[in-house]
Amino acid sequence: MLLCGIAVLVAMPAAAQNGASWVDDRGRLMTFQFAGGSGAAPIPKDQSAEAMASLFKDICLLPSHGTDSMKTAGDALGLTYDEVVVPAGKNPPVSLNIWHGDGVVVSETSGFASARNPQCNAAFHVNTLPERQDVLDAFEKVIGYGPTNSADAFKKNGKPNKRYSPEWAITNDAGQTGTVMVFVIKYTPGNRVQLSISYPLEKKKI
Repeated sequence: MLLCGIAVLVAMPAAAQNGASWVDDRGRLMTFQFAGGSGAAPIPKDQSAEAMASLFKDICLLPSHGTDSMKTAGDALGLTYDEVVVPAGKNPPVSLNIWHGDGVVVSETSGFASARNPQCNAAFHVNTLPERQDVLDAFEKVIGYGPTNSADAFKKNGKPNKRYSPEWAITNDAGQTGTVMVFVIKYTPGNRVQLSISYPLEKKKI
């Protein structure tokens, strides 16, 4: 499936979930507010595309998808950890894991109502947006290979596909394979670069 990689933001306060945002199963970027989501988004801090790609790799890609291994990585990166518990009606409450530091918020979930796919996101709040291609190049350099959907960059007639957005399929040490998307967003009240890895929903056993 070709994920659009286009930022679709719900009109909610920047303080929602400490500035965290999530990716739905169609590759759209979303921000939510709910009871228990609190705290202001981080003060913007400019940093290089290379530093963004490196932090995302260290906390979202190298550890297996799970809270304990990510906590170890977050501690090493000097990030502060918060757990947000979301009431889920008749279902058990859902825990959302959030790490934050200077200009960055990392959000992880095994899936909840509006963002069902397990995922990890690193959102960098900045004053000055880097060029999107610079972020793509930095991520490609940090993992050592180009987009795995590069065949979709052109249509069958050879013309560029205007809807193409580079993606990387990545398998971690635990054998989990996810799809990485890159967002470079200019919006009010602040600019953001976000790198996200989303895992497919597990099929229920019959």
